[in-house]
Amino acid sequence: MPGKIEQKAILLYLLIVFGFSSFLITLIHFFGGLKTPAALGVYGLMMIPAIGASLMRKWITKEGFENSGLRIGKKKYYLIAWLLSVATICATYGITILTGFGKVHLTEEEIVTRIKELGETYGAQISIPTPPPGISLISFLALLAIGNITIFLIPAIIFGFGEEFGWRSYLLQKLLRFGRLKAFLLVGFIWWLWHIPLTMLTQLPAKSVTEAVTLSLLGLVSTILIGIVLAWLFYASESIFPAALAHITLNQANTALVVFISFNPLVFNMILTMILLLIALVLYRRGCIEAVKIPRLKNKLIELR
Repeated sequence: MPGKIEQKAILLYLLIVFGFSSFLITLIHFFGGLKTPAALGVYGLMMIPAIGASLMRKWITKEGFENSGLRIGKKKYYLIAWLLSVATICATYGITILTGFGKVHLTEEEIVTRIKELGETYGAQISIPTPPPGISLISFLALLAIGNITIFLIPAIIFGFGEEFGWRSYLLQKLLRFGRLKAFLLVGFIWWLWHIPLTMLTQLPAKSVTEAVTLSLLGLVSTILIGIVLAWLFYASESIFPAALAHITLNQANTALVVFISFNPLVFNMILTMILLLIALVLYRRGCIEAVKIPRLKNKLIELR
């Protein structure tokens, strides 16, 4: 069990992250939400967990960055992280389409209608891009989609890092002293709770209270499962960057396909959760979860300054 000093560090970290996040969410709403340039604040929100972890490590507990995963690590896990994330999203969309709960849009008229629909649904200002001369709108959007899961990941990984450096590199390691299962559940719940305001800003609204509750519960379960996969990538690779790559690739892959495919949100999330559960079970059966090592308590606890 973590000592009192460690528990204070955990609580202070959460106070910093949730405090700054709440302030930023309030600013986004105050300045117009997703319909205005204030929507860019969502990217800043993703950086807050890392900022909080850096503050704790550098100036408050002064424990340093030795175990933070700030290294290249085992390179094969970068490819594993990318492939696993792309496969997860593609499988989710594919099964949704095959079961009749998703529809593919391949004509320019359908794509334009889909973009307008997304803008109205999210309450966001989504403009229809103007393709370069000689390129059709569909071809241009397809190139952007490919870029989203390839070259655009290079700058975008900083936002995946923003969350992973906080949740996996810092908080999970603190909570692992409760045991793996409790740590996974606690981090998953906290991560899901932190996402609720962001989810309300960026996710499709539910059609009924029942659907809203179901989507919320599915979100909690999938967040815990994603956290397990990301924790495995962090510990197995001995670096935080494969986890950050997997995180942002999941986001970018979904963004790449959502313009071309409309779907039933409830069914989509159920399928995604089942796929994530299957991945977690495979990792467990193969003994990969053992890579997430429970740290030993040091004789001298770090002072909370």
